[in-house]
Amino acid sequence: MTDAEWAVVRDALPVPAWMKGRGGSRKATVTA
Repeated sequence: MTDAEWAVVRDALPVPAWMKGRGGSRKATVTA
């Protein structure tokens, strides 16, 4: 998955506020 694809998917998901502060990488999402 490219960064552009991930950005679209990430925006569609309910992302925790702490993750938004990190920019929400795939690794952070998987390990969260």
